[in-house]
Amino acid sequence: MALAAWTIEGAGPKRLPSGSVGLEKNLEDWIVADAALVDRGLVVLKRQLNLGAAGRLDLLCVDQQGRLVIVEIKRGALIRETIAQGIDYASVIAGWSSEQVQNCIDESVKMTHANHPGVGALLAAADDEESREIEIVIVGCGVDEGIDRMIEFLGSRHSVPIRAVTFDVFTLADGERILVREDREPEAPVQQPKPAASVDAVLAKAGGADSPGGRQMRAIVDAGERNGLYIRPYKYSIMLTPPQKCLTSRPSNCQPRRRDLLGAGSTRHLTGLGLPARVLALRDQ
Repeated sequence: MALAAWTIEGAGPKRLPSGSVGLEKNLEDWIVADAALVDRGLVVLKRQLNLGAAGRLDLLCVDQQGRLVIVEIKRGALIRETIAQGIDYASVIAGWSSEQVQNCIDESVKMTHANHPGVGALLAAADDEESREIEIVIVGCGVDEGIDRMIEFLGSRHSVPIRAVTFDVFTLADGERILVREDREPEAPVQQPKPAASVDAVLAKAGGADSPGGRQMRAIVDAGERNGLYIRPYKYSIMLTPPQKCLTSRPSNCQPRRRDLLGAGSTRHLTGLGLPARVLALRDQ
């Protein structure tokens, strides 16, 4: 969807004519001059960084959390190959040591942004490239079909930190130009609730309800229910506890009846068939 802008005049809104941002170099210069065009708090560490066979990265940046940010700028609309190029750059830098990252930071950046928390974190970092997170930002003037779908897939499904930033230029009546930005980023992945543990699930892990271990556990659970105990299934075990109101007062009517207990006077441990944890049986009090 193309961006549009209007001025508010006496006769009502008047749409501004849009124009091309121009060459890729214009956007790069503007972002170097004010990296907030891409993200607030961003600092450009190096421009036109040679990454060997992967090519030449437009901008290597750092955010306030010390995360490296790859900014690839394209003339005109972003195409699907731009995402592949950004991932290629990220794969190269992800393998760098902290010393390699520090060596590519321009001395002017170290002096100008000495108090920036992200720059300071990079300069003080040890060799932790395995845990280093790298964000990919592709910048252009509009997007090709499929870009949003790919960003959503990579970000929401696979937690790849990637987004697209697009710009358009609008010209005022006096010739002054306005730069407008639009961000495209994946929605936060939806956290699926974990399925609640159940007695049936534990019995299945014990070899099934009809297996020897399953039948023993079912007998324990049934005895607990008959005696008013609370059945609390976990991933690999089942706990039987007295009701909450009986934990402190323990009146006589909360005591399990001996005739319904399995292994009265002792605690039995049943592992079932293939069950990697214990199942607590009832114990006479």
